[in-house]
Amino acid sequence: MWRKPASSVAVHDTATQPTSVAESLIALQEAVQLYAHDGSSVESLRTPVQLLCVVARRERIPPEKLLVELKHSLAELHEFAVMPPEHRDDFRRRVVDFAIQSYFGVGDST
Repeated sequence: MWRKPASSVAVHDTATQPTSVAESLIALQEAVQLYAHDGSSVESLRTPVQLLCVVARRERIPPEKLLVELKHSLAELHEFAVMPPEHRDDFRRRVVDFAIQSYFGVGDST
């Protein structure tokens, strides 16, 4: 049975969008947990990462600090800890790449 990813709800329902970096990191952790259990693509995490970056830029969080907080947030998750090391490293790299692209608008048409 197909399930709508939780991140899609956050994009369309402004009442559930995170309003702080802390809330955004929690939303991303929840998306990672969903990813780990439903077998979806890592691409499913792009939207929660984009929302995190929007909030971080609004709060004037420097990108270096954001990346440190993002990596710590991932490391706290059981789902992340139990990944095989080579998968965990690739996963972290992909999520960090999403964050860099989103924070700096790489690939945006705006």
